[in-house]
Amino acid sequence: MKKNKTTPTIGTIQSFVDEFLAIPYYTSIFKKKIIRIDNEIYDETIYKYLRLNLPDFTIQEQKNARYF
Repeated sequence: MKKNKTTPTIGTIQSFVDEFLAIPYYTSIFKKKIIRIDNEIYDETIYKYLRLNLPDFTIQEQKNARYF
């Protein structure tokens, strides 16, 4: 099958979800285009709003807890 420039390449389930579900949903709700999707931006944002201080957990375990 010959690819053309308008056919997006979908490699993973996550890239499919991003391309066809998450990005269009975000654009329709916030009326802004997404500049980038980045874990570091997520980490900075979640840290600002959810300053987790979990006693009896290591620093790495606290960082991991932000994803759940």
